[in-house]
Amino acid sequence: MGLIATGSELLSPGERLTAGKLYNSTVYTLASYIERYNGTIVFQEKCPDDPIRFSQILKQYAGNFDVVLTTGGVSIGDKDFLPQGIKELGAEEIFHFIKMKPGTPVMASRWQDTIILSLSGNPFASLINFHLFYWPLLAYFFQNKQFLLKEYDAEIASGYREKSKLTRYIRAKLNNGKVTLPAKKKHLMTGSYDCIVVQPENKKLEPNYFVKIYLLPR
Repeated sequence: MGLIATGSELLSPGERLTAGKLYNSTVYTLASYIERYNGTIVFQEKCPDDPIRFSQILKQYAGNFDVVLTTGGVSIGDKDFLPQGIKELGAEEIFHFIKMKPGTPVMASRWQDTIILSLSGNPFASLINFHLFYWPLLAYFFQNKQFLLKEYDAEIASGYREKSKLTRYIRAKLNNGKVTLPAKKKHLMTGSYDCIVVQPENKKLEPNYFVKIYLLPR
């Protein structure tokens, strides 16, 4: 397994935070999930907004991994260089952009015998992308459905969401078979939610409605 956080603005923990810079935090959360379930991380790198450098990193470790996860660089902005980096590498794009919110620009590619799963750069969106695509990928690789997220129907105890044009994935808390949606402007810390609620497109959510949830691995 390889991890690449993209973005010239990223700093490593311990470096001095300066204007226009951000700490590279998301890959550490991803790494904790991977290692908790016995995944081996062969390398963990930062990559500036440079498709050639991205290609060099992959070639440097070629043959030592089956899957690479990347964060950032997959949307349509001037600095979203990942699609170009995939072409530079000579990889085959499998898909790019999914009708989902958050994490719409998620991308997957195949290079040699490796799958490259490119997640959104937004921290929460990247985690949604990770949970929805990484676990099915492991289940496929190992032919073991135990890797798939557990899926349930649950009743909304509290919380409300307006209709969305895209299928929306909402972090929530499950308690005694019922879920609590956080207030719209209140963000739950990563460790304080334990499931993801699926809001179908053009369907509002409110108390007493039943929804599909994915229970997150502990």
